[in-house]
Amino acid sequence: MTTLNTTLRLLQLQISQSQSPAFSAFGAAPHHPGTPTLPAPQVPALLVHNGLNKNDLHDPSVPVAVQVVLQLTMQENDDLTLYLGDDAVAVETLRPEHLESGIVTFYLMPSVFPQEGQVTLHYHHSVPPSTSFSVSQSVGPFLVKQTVPGDPDPDPSTAYANERLTAITGIPDPVPPGRALTMTLPRYVNIREHDKMILHWADKQIVKIIIADEASNPDTPLAVIVPASIIDSTPGVGLIVRYDIYDTVMNWSLYSEARSYSLRSSSESASCRAMATVVFEVCCVANTKSSCCY
Repeated sequence: MTTLNTTLRLLQLQISQSQSPAFSAFGAAPHHPGTPTLPAPQVPALLVHNGLNKNDLHDPSVPVAVQVVLQLTMQENDDLTLYLGDDAVAVETLRPEHLESGIVTFYLMPSVFPQEGQVTLHYHHSVPPSTSFSVSQSVGPFLVKQTVPGDPDPDPSTAYANERLTAITGIPDPVPPGRALTMTLPRYVNIREHDKMILHWADKQIVKIIIADEASNPDTPLAVIVPASIIDSTPGVGLIVRYDIYDTVMNWSLYSEARSYSLRSSSESASCRAMATVVFEVCCVANTKSSCCY
C-alpha cells in the first residue's frame, strides 16, 4: 500500500508540474522557490566514477541510490520529494525507521537518467497538510554518460580486448634506440574532450589527454611522443604496443589490438656498429678495389 501511495503521489506531482507555467515573473521555476536551506543529497556512485557511467546504468533493474541525511527538524510523516533537474522523480514519507537511521535512501531506476548529459539532483522537505516546503542545495551538475570509447566491442568473447580499436601502425621494426618516436594513434568512436588515452609501450605507459580540437575535428591527428628514455629502457624482441581509453566517468574501452616490435639495447647496437666497422676495414685491406672502402 505504501508503494502504491508513493507512486500515486509522485504521479500527482508530475501532473501538477506539467500544468504549471515554466517560469514565474522573476524567471525562476515556480516549484523551486526560495533560497536552498538544506544540505544536498548524496550519490555514492559519484565518489567512484565522478559521475554515472554505463556500468552504473546498464542494468535497467538495478537502481542508483540517492541518500538524504535527515535534519533535526524533520519528523515522522514529513514528505521528501526528490528532483532530477526540474522533474520530480521520487517521493518518500518519513517513517520511524528513517528517523532511527537518520538517512532516507531513494532508489532511482536507470530509465530516469539521460543517455548522456549534465544533471543535478535536489529535494524538497514539506510538512503535510501544508503546501509550503524547504529546498535543498543541489548535487551536481555531474555527467551522466552511457556511451563508451570505442564501443561496441565487435567480439565480446575476447576478454579485455576490443577489436574495434585497431592496432597502431607505422612503428619501425626494429625501433631505433636513442631517440624519441612520434606516433599517431587511431581515431575511435565516441571520442570526447578530456578522454584519457593510455599507450602501453611494453611495460611502460604514456598518457595522452584528448583536447577539444582532437575530439571535434576528424582531420586532427591523435599524436603521442614516446620519449627516448622509455624506448631505451625497454629493449627486447616481440614487445607489445597497445592502447586503451577511459572517459571522464571511467567508462573503459578495453584494450586495442596489439602490435609487436623489437629493440636492440644501446650496448647491442654499439657491438653491431663495432663489428660492422671491423668487417668493413678487413674488406678494405683484403680487396684491391677502392670502392670497397666507400
